[in-house]
Amino acid sequence: MACFDNCIAEARIALDESTDDILQNPRVMCSGDQVWLSLEKWETFRHAMGQNTRHRAQLQVCLRLLDIRVTGPYGPSPYEM
Repeated sequence: MACFDNCIAEARIALDESTDDILQNPRVMCSGDQVWLSLEKWETFRHAMGQNTRHRAQLQVCLRLLDIRVTGPYGPSPYEM
């Protein structure tokens, strides 16, 4: 957890120091001459946060299927009501 907390702190500092100009620079994923993806940095960050949310939700479904209680991320879960 200490490593995770440290990474979050570093990410917050980097975002605080970012400007609109920096976040509008392109981020390109390619293989040789073939471009697979080209997005602005802010779009890449938004996509990563969306993927994080999706995977967290998938994990919660799997845990509930195994009858493991999961706290609600946005309010009380069915177990807590």
